[in-house]
Amino acid sequence: MTMRPVALLVAIALGGCGPIEYISTVTFEASKAVQEAKASRAPELAPYEYTAAVEYLHKAREVGGYARYHEAIEFGKKARDYGHEAVKLARERGTRSE
Repeated sequence: MTMRPVALLVAIALGGCGPIEYISTVTFEASKAVQEAKASRAPELAPYEYTAAVEYLHKAREVGGYARYHEAIEFGKKARDYGHEAVKLARERGTRSE
């Protein structure tokens, strides 16, 4: 009988991993990367990468709203990566034009 409460706790703990990783990846990492890209003038200097980051972030939030956390996390990672790439390119292109 003591195994039943333990099994229940394990199931609850494992069931919460998707939302926690979603919050970490999409809400913090991807959102921050897109904000940094916007602040570094990426919309003008790296429009492809910036647009991809914004749209992937939007899609991550959309599918996360339907509790499809695995897909949302994958979109969030793409948004984060494109955001970082946009910042990098914007900095490179910004120093060349000055």
